[in-house]
Amino acid sequence: MKKITLLLAFALMSIATQAQEIINRPGGIAQTGLISTKGNDGTAVYGADFFTITEEVTLGTLDISGFGSLDVSSGGLFSFESNITDFNVYIFEDNNGAPDGDPESGGELYALANITDANYTLTDGNFLQIDLTAANGGTEITLPAGNYWISAFPSATTAPTGDGRWNWMGSDETTTYNAVLIDPANLFGAGATSWTDASALLGEPFPTFSWVLRDNTAMGVAGDLAEMISVYPNPTSDFVQLNLPSHIEVTSVQMFDLLGKNIDVELNNNKLDLTSFAEGVYMISIETNQGKLTKKIIKK
Repeated sequence: MKKITLLLAFALMSIATQAQEIINRPGGIAQTGLISTKGNDGTAVYGADFFTITEEVTLGTLDISGFGSLDVSSGGLFSFESNITDFNVYIFEDNNGAPDGDPESGGELYALANITDANYTLTDGNFLQIDLTAANGGTEITLPAGNYWISAFPSATTAPTGDGRWNWMGSDETTTYNAVLIDPANLFGAGATSWTDASALLGEPFPTFSWVLRDNTAMGVAGDLAEMISVYPNPTSDFVQLNLPSHIEVTSVQMFDLLGKNIDVELNNNKLDLTSFAEGVYMISIETNQGKLTKKIIKK
């Protein structure tokens, strides 16, 4: 089993106040991620993450980081994107350390179901810039101070265990309660038919999922890092180059394999040397002066 922030308006672009990040949980832990997918057969597995709002806030955009499942035959990831029809975001109140409901039985504060790609960007397995107001039919979502849970998952044209399976990336960030998972139909046979602590389920730490939530201060800030930074060639057999605008500066780079192991890598002149890396799929976390971004790299 197993980010991406708004870019400041710059140069010739119209200047606007930058949206504030309410929650920022970068990816890249030892566990990689956990399935969170709704299938076309009436079954699903859902992940959820706890968060606290310290003062009333109107929600703006949301980034959810993840990836497809490993294709053992090819050593790469399934191209789940072609099997995705839409995305879903549910917000629940906290009920003694668990969501007060689930996407199947109800009880949610907000059910933002069947969000189309007109209201998000899907890049390298990450659902970015999800417009929560648009997803709520044009009505702003304002949360009072309090404790909440968020559950996020795509709808697939396959069973949740099939090629359309999507995994929500884990994060090292800690909070009051660990991430939880529910498998109502017990597809994986772990008995997690009610919300279950992900760390207890795995037998090792899995504190939170990876996501970024912003307020609606500025919906007019131009572009985001996912569109401004590219990695090429990808796939690669030796080197990869980071292509980015001159006003974006890379401050650090981390690379992880699909088991979540942190692999030493050095960035020289925005170039990474992967010559000695084994063939396979890697996740690279790029921190810049404008925010953080996660990209998938395939070494062949």
